[in-house]
Amino acid sequence: MNFRIFFIALILISYLLSSPYIIANRMLEAANDHDAETLIGYIDFPALRDSVRKQLEKLLPVEMPSELQRRILSAINSPSSKLLTVKEMIDIVVTDKSLRALLVNMKDNKAGLESLLTEVSMGWRGFGEFAVTVKRRREVKFIMSRDKLIFWKLTAAILPIRQAYLQRAI
Repeated sequence: MNFRIFFIALILISYLLSSPYIIANRMLEAANDHDAETLIGYIDFPALRDSVRKQLEKLLPVEMPSELQRRILSAINSPSSKLLTVKEMIDIVVTDKSLRALLVNMKDNKAGLESLLTEVSMGWRGFGEFAVTVKRRREVKFIMSRDKLIFWKLTAAILPIRQAYLQRAI
């Protein structure tokens, strides 16, 4: 009887420790395969929007530069004729609809994420947080948080943005 309890506890602990790695790899595979539906299932869009909005509002408290807006919106096939606030822009861009459009655009252009995801590292940030770091020219961290103890959702992104970088982009 004690052996069964020990074995069940060992399996449970193993799953709790390996589950974020499994989910992160599933997300990377889904992105690579342009599988929007699978990827969307792993994302908490309201939390992700809040994370990105907070970072951008610190840099651009009033409005996002129009040329940068045009580039971002054209990438997800969502043109806009008016200048948007950061909140409005993030509400349009960080959605399941825009993720689908972006993945379709990448698939149509025969662009794969293999070259973008060559340097990926993963690690724990605490019991309830796990980070997936993607390095290319700059480092982007995607933060996954526990959802109902054993599941994981993407809830935040730490972007490599600075005021000088945004000014150079327009």
